[in-house]
Amino acid sequence: MAQDNIKSWNFVSFARENKTLGKMRVVPFSKVDEKSGTLEHWKKLCWVSPDEVDDEGKPVIKLYVGFSKNLGELTAEEIKARRNELRVIQQENGVYKLCSVAGEAVDDSWLDEE
Repeated sequence: MAQDNIKSWNFVSFARENKTLGKMRVVPFSKVDEKSGTLEHWKKLCWVSPDEVDDEGKPVIKLYVGFSKNLGELTAEEIKARRNELRVIQQENGVYKLCSVAGEAVDDSWLDEE
């Protein structure tokens, strides 16, 4: 995969650019795996609109950012504490991933499949 089309931001800049979308929250998700039939759980970092709700009365999520497998899921407190070492990568397929930064080098965990 060519990295020329990959966009990246330091986490603080990305959060500032998207603050008009809503409040940042770590949101739990779940679904039944079609192959195994087991219930899978995961979390994503989301920007949630404070003023909009869907047909079920749930707040509308405006932006999803997944956690890279190498980083693992973080709590809101962990994100806040580590905000200066985090980076958001937009993959070629448009999916956003939260990754860690080692000095100036970004880890390659953004290559994780969604």
